[in-house]
Amino acid sequence: MKDVILTKEGFFPFFYIISMFSKKMKRHLEIKNVGPIKAVSFDINGISVFIGPQGAGKSTIAKIISFCYWIEKKALLHQGLAFMPLDFFKEHLVKFHKLDKYISQDSVIKYTSDIVCFEYKNELLNASLGLSFDEAVPGKISYIPSERNIVTIPETSTIAFPNNCLRNYIFEWFNIRNKYSPKQEMKIADLGVSYYFDSATKKDVLVLEDDKKIELHESSSGMQSVVPLYVLLDYLTKWIYENKEDISFEKMNIITSSLAEKFRMSADDSNRFVSEVGEEEYKKIWELMEAIVKLPPSTTKEKKIDSVLDEYISLRDKLSRSHFSNIIIEEPELNLFPKTQTTLVYDILKAIDMDRDGLVVTTHSPYILYALNNCMQAWLAEKNCPDAVDELKSELSFTKESFVNPQMVSVWEIQDGEFRNYGGVKNCTIQDDDGLIRKNYFDSVMQNVMADFSMLGSLY
Repeated sequence: MKDVILTKEGFFPFFYIISMFSKKMKRHLEIKNVGPIKAVSFDINGISVFIGPQGAGKSTIAKIISFCYWIEKKALLHQGLAFMPLDFFKEHLVKFHKLDKYISQDSVIKYTSDIVCFEYKNELLNASLGLSFDEAVPGKISYIPSERNIVTIPETSTIAFPNNCLRNYIFEWFNIRNKYSPKQEMKIADLGVSYYFDSATKKDVLVLEDDKKIELHESSSGMQSVVPLYVLLDYLTKWIYENKEDISFEKMNIITSSLAEKFRMSADDSNRFVSEVGEEEYKKIWELMEAIVKLPPSTTKEKKIDSVLDEYISLRDKLSRSHFSNIIIEEPELNLFPKTQTTLVYDILKAIDMDRDGLVVTTHSPYILYALNNCMQAWLAEKNCPDAVDELKSELSFTKESFVNPQMVSVWEIQDGEFRNYGGVKNCTIQDDDGLIRKNYFDSVMQNVMADFSMLGSLY
């Protein structure tokens, strides 16, 4: 497999513009001949849900979406595409997401957004920057795999994992759980527990309703699956906006080096930079600086330095913090009772900011769809009859914070390597004109079960 990178104007003369509807950019993805996926083409919505039987390709699509998000983030941090080595596609999609057996000579992946556009075809990766690249900001990307309860095994930190998405998730968990100390424990009200990490003993602790404490690995399989999910969700949608986010040394090095290329200064300006950005950061910048930024001759040297310094610090601060989260969850229903599944959906929708965050979900559960449908139905009902919905608040099992505009949601059903046709239209969602989820795979399975029951019941 061979990769070739074309930077900047080398590819895609046309780019999608920012979507005025959702305040978020338009992202379009096409996938052909990748694993079980024959051909799908779709816009990634604020909430994108993929359903279908085992092995249909749900996770394959989710992993490719994660890869697309990752290219965008890397391009922003590096301020361009020069960072992409020849083996980038292999290392960051094929190996990282364990898709070695899924990619063939016929595989095609084409992604178009305002930040980055790329096409993988004929074993070549061509990429370019989008027209809105300079205005874009980076965000968090969190891929939460179905094997998420692996972090509850006490010996996980001693196991050597290959560099793939599972290892990345484990290390993400180890970093995030440190934020939840006994003094900052996280209450998960609907589960009747609180969670905290004991840094002294390196143990994940659950506090039960009777104040009894147990280790997370001693709890039920459902708790082991859902507690990490709640903790990650809290961190990605709340903690990073209420606290100063940790910036890794590697990330700061990338940002500093990238910006140093953009803002070059002369030796005469060193003292000002040292005092403003700090000696250590200045040393990294200075390694790549050769000449002062060219500004109009009439501008004084003092103003030149101020202008460059202000722009440098502004761009550094923009790139060094997360402005949103793209959360990808495989099978959130794992090991959960149906009521807990629906409650989880309500809590996820309550937590995410639809003008800021993105959510991708793969699922086998009808309860996940039913709960999502309820939240969309509630949004439509409130729009039409706000007073009546207000009167029903006390009777609903979820609050207004979970209501979601159906136009922000897309639900696709994968069938035989393609999206199921709905109303004779290809590559469409399984939603009606109002955006509500209608006839789907889960309903047909239930109909078959009930038909068998009815036939046998008549004999009984």
